[in-house]
Amino acid sequence: MLGVALVPFFGWAGAVVRYLPLLCTYWTLLYFDLVPRRRRLSHPALSCWLLRAVVRYFNYHVIVEDPSSLQPATPYIGAQSPHGIYPIATICGAPFNSAVFPGQDAYCLAASALQLQPFLWQWMECLGGRPISAAAIKEVVDQGDVCCLVPGGIAEMFMLDSSNRTEQILIRRGFVREALKNDVDIVPIYHFNHTQTFSYVLPPYLNAWLSVACRKTGLPGCFLIGRWGLFVPHKVDMFTVVGRPIPVRERIRQMRDRKTRGGKEGKIPGTEEVRSRECSVVEPTVEEIEAIVAEYKEALRRIYYNFRPVGSKRELIMIDNRGSPGSTVVGGNKEEQEGKSDGCERSLDR
Repeated sequence: MLGVALVPFFGWAGAVVRYLPLLCTYWTLLYFDLVPRRRRLSHPALSCWLLRAVVRYFNYHVIVEDPSSLQPATPYIGAQSPHGIYPIATICGAPFNSAVFPGQDAYCLAASALQLQPFLWQWMECLGGRPISAAAIKEVVDQGDVCCLVPGGIAEMFMLDSSNRTEQILIRRGFVREALKNDVDIVPIYHFNHTQTFSYVLPPYLNAWLSVACRKTGLPGCFLIGRWGLFVPHKVDMFTVVGRPIPVRERIRQMRDRKTRGGKEGKIPGTEEVRSRECSVVEPTVEEIEAIVAEYKEALRRIYYNFRPVGSKRELIMIDNRGSPGSTVVGGNKEEQEGKSDGCERSLDR
């Protein structure tokens, strides 16, 4: 894959043909689940020369909004935005996670389709990459580590504004539901200048068609171009802001208290622990999810307008996928066009 990245854009087809036998062999092994998997990230990989070079290339750094709000040895779900055409900031942030979350490992859950890219996926596994699923989130949280994901997913790859007037974020609810079910707080994370690293090759109307195809198949398929007409990202100053945690655990405790007070006054001895376990696995209600989503939107808005680069006039647009396609939150004002809700999604959003 590194060889493919160094060929000019219009010569990529020849490189793919040369690598085709290797790709077919890898995909066959992947289909039969014969590709070795890493259970833990590799700490030496977090300090390798290649990762350090990428960090220096973007002059990348991390800002923590309120360091005292992040409790040590506490599992979190880190919601990263925006996705960008390619999530480079997620890779750049890997060596900084130990400083932001001391004593914990941070695992980033990505679309399972990325496993189709040999070598790149193995490198991402060393940095903490895992295929995204509800079970994977629970596994990371249960071992006391930090679970990072990009809620916008593949769909957000096609939401870049070519005029550079707006920054568009897709608001989803799957990660909020999993945070409620696993009783962990959500840490909002924003990557600044992340959407400036690559540009589209195809016209916007073709990108819209390709976005639909990718959502149907689950495969990333954005045609991009970077510096000098290569697959090399544009050199921009990129940084990440880690916000204050959203108190999801407090919400779930309030829910349990309401359920306890709503029951009968008489208690059978020994049933309190059973009731607690039942509450911990209860499916969150739409009202509970929407309350956390509202706090998440407000946190993104606060982080964006407090930390955006000096001189930047790009407005933040949050597109809500819960109702109609026109449901948005624009800039610092809540201008929501409420559509009919299709209910709470039953599968984890990518």
